[in-house]
Amino acid sequence: MKKIFIFHTNLTASGAIANLLKIQYGVDAICDDNFENAIKQLKAWEFPLIISIDKMKDEEDRVIDCAAHFLNVINDNSYESKVLVLGELDVSFGDYSTIKFDADCDDICREVVKILNITKEEIDYVKQPDYLAIPIQNFYQLNNPCADIYIRIKKQGGDQFVKRINADEEMDKGIVKKYELMNLTELYVKKENFSHLMNQILNQSIKRIVEAHRAGENILEVSSDSYEISQNFIEQLGVTPGTIKMAKTSIKSMMKTVSANSKLSAILKEILQNESSYSYKRSYLVSLFAYQIMPELGWGRGEQLHQNLEKMTFVSFFHDAYLRDDKLVRIMSNDELEASDLTGAEKTLVLEHANRASTLVQGIPQCPAGIDVIIRQHHGAANGIGFPTSLTSSISPMAVVFIVLEDFSDHILRSVYNKEKVSIIETLTKLEEKYKLPSFKKVLELLKNLLVK
Repeated sequence: MKKIFIFHTNLTASGAIANLLKIQYGVDAICDDNFENAIKQLKAWEFPLIISIDKMKDEEDRVIDCAAHFLNVINDNSYESKVLVLGELDVSFGDYSTIKFDADCDDICREVVKILNITKEEIDYVKQPDYLAIPIQNFYQLNNPCADIYIRIKKQGGDQFVKRINADEEMDKGIVKKYELMNLTELYVKKENFSHLMNQILNQSIKRIVEAHRAGENILEVSSDSYEISQNFIEQLGVTPGTIKMAKTSIKSMMKTVSANSKLSAILKEILQNESSYSYKRSYLVSLFAYQIMPELGWGRGEQLHQNLEKMTFVSFFHDAYLRDDKLVRIMSNDELEASDLTGAEKTLVLEHANRASTLVQGIPQCPAGIDVIIRQHHGAANGIGFPTSLTSSISPMAVVFIVLEDFSDHILRSVYNKEKVSIIETLTKLEEKYKLPSFKKVLELLKNLLVK
């Protein structure tokens, strides 16, 4: 924590400044109203910043240019301290700036932030609560956490945080599931340990995927957990290099699993029975069907085809990055949106999520080129806003493929979730009535050839 010195003859005023600096910006301050004491402290210790009134009167009513005296102390001791003068000062030496004597606390604090080069990230950190929430799914693949883990207990006098898992203590998915059965959706960590723990979660999750592949394990559950973790990271932290590494590893595992299964019915059954989220299942199904039909579209062979498949899987992974609730993910039309009981903010998020996700991946150089366009258009709107009433073929060909495959996958999942019989033929017939344009019909025909024997 940065520590500065405040000299003011009014301790109430200096105390107010010090209090605001500490609460809002994490800057600690020593306050003094005695000039002689102040001189002693400044000679004994170098502060990065001194806030001082410009002048004062002593007991004999003589004017003391206290700010100028402090600049002399800095100069004599070859300190690099800066001075913020409350009032006026006209000297030709020292690193100082001035502000009105009667400036309010907020103005003074803003000036301090500028002088000390306090970043937005530092300010955000100070304003964070002492304990930060982490979605519970992030802990599925974590062993031996590097920090203590807490649960929150709501009480009338304020939230209480109780330690449940010690740092370096063994934990596994079974332990996490027990907390989920208690209806806990988040676990907590002290804010000073947050970034370390999140990095550990990322690194251990990547390692877990790699180990599962080497051991020849069924990768679906591991890949599902890593998908959830990456989605949480996107929402909480934005996309970091670690998130991208995690995504690439997960996507690679998805593509390997898909390509290794010649029996489509077996992998379909496994996906549908897996306890992972609706969002993951739908994204996986889109990747699965894309892997099966895209070689028939004539979009290249070998490495070029592989790159196109990777693009489609990346789009599956990121297209709903801002929709973290299944009730939002499952809205696929204006009618469903109007019939929902969502809040205004949730409806806006659903309408804008394609455009937001597209903007998100534009800033990620590690992502495959062009996926931002596919993501923006994945509901058929060229601008990524809302659900168009009529489709057009003037969007990206890969967006066309994605739209049809996601719609088909969604129909299958709805039947499963509603405990209805899954009918591939009935689903395809409904979609044939919906998609009349040749580019969309071609994708449906390929699906039909694949699935209907």
